[in-house]
Amino acid sequence: MKVKLLANEEAIKIRMAIRGCTHQEVAEAAGITREYFSSVVGGRYSPSPGVARAIAEYLEIDLPTLFCAQSVFKGKENECQGKEAN
Repeated sequence: MKVKLLANEEAIKIRMAIRGCTHQEVAEAAGITREYFSSVVGGRYSPSPGVARAIAEYLEIDLPTLFCAQSVFKGKENECQGKEAN
């Protein structure tokens, strides 16, 4: 079974607005490029657990609020539940 992390785009944007930070600042804090961070937020890429944790720490919010795990088993995906922003 493979697990992907899916970004809660709304929660990330809200936390970025509260903190007053840019995509570039979050990306640098997580050790990734701005382009990669934008792709993670947009759901095109799944971040590694370490990158997801670094983003959550920089935005000062718990990991499950920003990302949910989606399991992929034999080509079937189980949708994330409770992705609403807190």
